[in-house]
Amino acid sequence: MLTAPAEASPGLGQKTRPLVLIGVLCGVALGLGGIIYLFWRPHDIYFTRFLKDIGLGSWLEIGREMAQRWIPTLPDWILFALPNGLWAFAYAVLISFIWWGVRGYSAWLWLGSIPLLTLGYESLQFLGLIPGVFSVGDLLACAVGMSSGTILGAMLARRTHRLRPMC
Repeated sequence: MLTAPAEASPGLGQKTRPLVLIGVLCGVALGLGGIIYLFWRPHDIYFTRFLKDIGLGSWLEIGREMAQRWIPTLPDWILFALPNGLWAFAYAVLISFIWWGVRGYSAWLWLGSIPLLTLGYESLQFLGLIPGVFSVGDLLACAVGMSSGTILGAMLARRTHRLRPMC
């Protein structure tokens, strides 16, 4: 008969809690941003065209129809800026959690990719180097998502790294 050990490994729950929290935060941010993007944004975005091309257009239309019944309209800042901010948050929290406090060029490269990717996309639209419409609201949402994600990821990383030895 199997029984639980008399004493559980000390701190095991403390070490895994931040990992679970990061996973949940990233999943919720990406999921919510994706749902807004798919079900309330205009039909002419690249991803919806891709879904139609691979035969999922009818499923997408059913989902859009259901979403419109529950929440017929959303403010423009939620439709257009919030998904960008949520994706910036998810990327920033994940990368900063993994690389915060790690020494070396790899860490600097990954941490530097946070502002480069989250703010760079909108900046390249402003310069006309990539397609899309530059928006100050998008840039602000990305900056808020990036900042809050980096701060939270770094805080959780410091807490977790303190509990495990760094090699």
